[in-house]
Amino acid sequence: MHHFIPGCLRASVPLFALSAILLVVPGACASDEAIRPTGRIYYDFARFDNDDRGVPSRGRDGLRLAWLGVTGKWQGFGYRAEVDVAPTHWALRNVWLSRELGSPARGVISVGQMGQYFALDERVSFNHRPAVESSYLTQTLASPHRVGIGWEGHHAGWFWGVGAGRLGRFDVPEIKGRGFSGRAGRVFPRDDGDLLHLAGSVMREHHDHPGIGGSAPLRVPLRTAGHFSRRPALVLADYRDGRDVRVDKRGLEAAGVHGAWSWQTEYARGRYHDDLRRDRIAAHYVMATWMLTGERRPYDVAGGHFGQVQPQGSGGAWELMARYDRITASGNGEGRRQRLAADAWTVGVNWYPRRNVRVMLDWIDSRRQDRTRDQLLDHTGTLAGRVQWDF
Repeated sequence: MHHFIPGCLRASVPLFALSAILLVVPGACASDEAIRPTGRIYYDFARFDNDDRGVPSRGRDGLRLAWLGVTGKWQGFGYRAEVDVAPTHWALRNVWLSRELGSPARGVISVGQMGQYFALDERVSFNHRPAVESSYLTQTLASPHRVGIGWEGHHAGWFWGVGAGRLGRFDVPEIKGRGFSGRAGRVFPRDDGDLLHLAGSVMREHHDHPGIGGSAPLRVPLRTAGHFSRRPALVLADYRDGRDVRVDKRGLEAAGVHGAWSWQTEYARGRYHDDLRRDRIAAHYVMATWMLTGERRPYDVAGGHFGQVQPQGSGGAWELMARYDRITASGNGEGRRQRLAADAWTVGVNWYPRRNVRVMLDWIDSRRQDRTRDQLLDHTGTLAGRVQWDF
């Protein structure tokens, strides 16, 4: 591994400098209640077992500073501002103001750029997901941060959230259109800490003339073997002809905690259509985790999602996870017919030496198929790892 470390460290020098500035300056300017730095640093790597189809993926490594920002309260308003910083790019993520409306049932209203209310896996913080790679459902059907207004609350085991606004972001105005999302569910807790979670979500989007007039194309890509893979992404839908595109998404989710065991499963589908073409994408996954050291996977009742593992012993917490992903896509129109599919098995082990430090190692066995031609396009094994520190 010695051949990539020097270049990786050189690319990371300005990132650590920026981290140090934002860690020191806020503490000198205000108390922790008013402003608090947040962020995470990842060191990721991947090694690939390629078959003889297509362009082979080669092992890669990357050190990055991600989601660096500040959060806090001022004059009764909450706020968060985060930027995703990487050696090759940067992007704004959460940038919003919020106001509590007096009680959990009345909820919290937020204005700015924020995540949407769709899918359990998407609502779980990236810092707390048990796998290195997101599920296929999250990669394709969950939507990125958008500018708008949101409202969420909870009461007597029920939780909900709705959001509406434009599809673009402050830093990506080329995405034109408007959208709405909503998610609601119920958690059934027990006195011993076990629980059952049931929820559903909807999303509707209207994309204005994608691909022309300064509007970005609407594409749904999927990297089946992971984000470091060099093989071309499997494009499940692609609209760039300037016709308005309407998108409807629906999702169902269930999850539970039983002692040191936890599980979650989701199914979601999306329908994309303009005046001449129509695409359908359906995805589901099933995931289970087992805390070898006996901890219980935390759950946030207010938000309806899982939280951060809290190690109990001096040796930290150890976790095993397994997940199966499946996604299918079909499209027709303009003399074209397409039927694609992909699936993957992921098994992994996670070590939490401290609450905010995690070491992850996953094996992913992925396949992608062209079902129209009954052809296997790719079969790749991926050894993926991450060392993570969040603050």
